[in-house]
Amino acid sequence: MKSHAKGSLFEREVCRSFSLWWSNNTNDAIFWRSDSSGARATVRTKQGKQTANSYGDMSSVDQSGFPFINRVLVEMKRGYNSSSIQDFVDRSPNSKKLPYEVFTDKLNQELKSSGRDFWMLVIKRDRREKIAFVNRAFFQFIREQMEARCKNWMFIRVIKDGYYYCFKLDDFFNCVAPSSFKEK
Repeated sequence: MKSHAKGSLFEREVCRSFSLWWSNNTNDAIFWRSDSSGARATVRTKQGKQTANSYGDMSSVDQSGFPFINRVLVEMKRGYNSSSIQDFVDRSPNSKKLPYEVFTDKLNQELKSSGRDFWMLVIKRDRREKIAFVNRAFFQFIREQMEARCKNWMFIRVIKDGYYYCFKLDDFFNCVAPSSFKEK
């Protein structure tokens, strides 16, 4: 399977998982892939224009999902098997930017353009589980639920950007209540 097709399939799978989490397993079609994986929003931002519900890789195709998608910018990456969060610790000082740094730089930039509060980066390497990286503000928002129900999370301190937090995506679904985003 070509990498583009693999990425599209992965994005659809993640969107269905978010939809089921959001709807308490009653609807698998609340969230879906953004048109052009957010490219339209990127182009319009460069022109000084806003584009609702089009930033990142996931959008809401049902208004019931707006409370989540209006607060959280979701980006998804499939593959990148030669990259690991361990690279933050053991890379040489002269190495080029890590893929994770490129991804988070883009997310931090899009977060400002989109007007959303938080970002989440969902990554799946081959034959591994899906993991989620979130910015510090997002983790602070869900921290009580994660600490009370889920013990498997970690933080990474990146000198120029502060802290990022990482956990299995399934742990997020199992530990964080969708109502957290609905009660604003």
